Amino acid sequence: MSSKYPSVFPPGRCLLSAMVLTLFAIGGCGGPEPAEHLALAKTYIEQNNINSAVIELKNALQKDPDYAEARWLLGEIYVKAGLGSEAEKELLRAQKLGVNEEVIKVLLGQALLLQEGYERVLKEVTPSPQTSPKNLAKIQQLHGEAQLGLGHSKQGCESFKQSAQTDPAYVPTYWGLA
Repeated sequence: MSSKYPSVFPPGRCLLSAMVLTLFAIGGCGGPEPAEHLALAKTYIEQNNINSAVIELKNALQKDPDYAEARWLLGEIYVKAGLGSEAEKELLRAQKLGVNEEVIKVLLGQALLLQEGYERVLKEVTPSPQTSPKNLAKIQQLHGEAQLGLGHSKQGCESFKQSAQTDPAYVPTYWGLA
């Protein structure tokens, strides 16, 4: 196998050089662990650099698709960005991976509202005996939003009133009442 270009290395050294380069490449491919990506993402979130946070979370999930905390955080970012469908997907995967339903519930309700899934909010986002009073108020507020979305203003107002009674400090409830 002759080439019109002369070899830079003698034949025996080509193989050795290729092996050495491969070892260096393999050693350098590891990169940061998923937890390091998550830590970086949290730092970026604190700095309000959301695009970089999303990139770091996706890097973590590329290395470990079952990283529940990264999925949950990515879902939370998607809710804040108004990306309901993407948020729902990540939050449901996080729940399947073991994130407590009570942690997911309110964010999932917000994701469903973003998609105008009003009936689903009323059916799927419900309090349980373990629901904290703060989360109960948030769920009641979400139900108020869903009722308004369905054109049921009386039921919506009732849900907002329940939310205000459950947690008078939860501001979004008053937006709904207004």
